[in-house]
Amino acid sequence: MKLKRVLTAAVAALAMTAFMTSCQDKNNVSVDENSAESSQVIIPVKEDGVTDIIEPEEGAKEAELGSYRKSAAGVKLYYDDTQIPAGVMLLLERYFTAYANHDFEGYKACLFDKYADNMETALQRDYEYGLDTSFESQCTNLENMAAEGSGVWRDGAAVPFKVSRVKAEYTGNDDPAEFFDYLDTMFDEGYYDFVKENSDKLYDLYFYVMGDVDGTETLLIEDFEIVVAEKDGRYYTFG
Repeated sequence: MKLKRVLTAAVAALAMTAFMTSCQDKNNVSVDENSAESSQVIIPVKEDGVTDIIEPEEGAKEAELGSYRKSAAGVKLYYDDTQIPAGVMLLLERYFTAYANHDFEGYKACLFDKYADNMETALQRDYEYGLDTSFESQCTNLENMAAEGSGVWRDGAAVPFKVSRVKAEYTGNDDPAEFFDYLDTMFDEGYYDFVKENSDKLYDLYFYVMGDVDGTETLLIEDFEIVVAEKDGRYYTFG
């Protein structure tokens, strides 16, 4: 049975550290100069923020990954648009790009109502540090994972990475109560009930993220669970 791991902000610093050692060389992918990415044909981004489906050229190294869409930033997005809206994928792109850029304010803009304040209170109470410290620790862990996985270091230090690919799959679960069990306990309130009452729809997903370090791609996160909430046409997450 495939292990499904839950990613939340409170446990991510520990989970990321443990996961860092599991990224092997088999996850490295050199950017293929013959891929659709390097094509001179410019594919326009549509109103929903992504391009039409792009089929990799036959024989390209990325062909085995399947078809994808691209965001305005050039990130390759893999998803089934009959189950997952483009806005969800763009939210995931912004979320992980905030980690890559050490952008704490950008990260907080991706979070659902009350999450940041509740997590700040819980972290200060239980660990005597705040959400900003937890976030920065996760940024550093991801940078180290990218360097370790790609084999690219600069003067012995991790090199900043860019988010290059994001894949999401619907879990098939329309009631992700188990995902929120930890948060309900940590926040000492019925946070899941609050989320359900204040969102229009929840998307329970498994996601994968690849990063590019100086032209070498590596798998950063594989098969983690994340929930995205839709509210008034916008998307937010928890973690």
